[in-house]
Amino acid sequence: MALGALTDMAWASAQKLDPLQHHLSHLQVLQESSLDIQELIIRHIERWVAPTPNEVQALSIRLEQIIEDGDHLHPETPGKLGEAKIFLDQTLD
Repeated sequence: MALGALTDMAWASAQKLDPLQHHLSHLQVLQESSLDIQELIIRHIERWVAPTPNEVQALSIRLEQIIEDGDHLHPETPGKLGEAKIFLDQTLD
């Protein structure tokens, strides 16, 4: 009986941690994208080397995936990410 109660408690705790894990994963993708953008900007400023179309396209795709994943804590996040994606896409034209 005690084992069953412990199992139920462990399962309930695991269920509570799932949203936290998803949120942390979402934040990690946002942070990685931000760092990639910063690295491209720094490289451009330091060496006057423009990002390649493949680098820009990869960032644009990642931003689109973040937007589609949803679960944004702030209602303006999808719009701001969309603006960044549009800017990146315009550089590809």
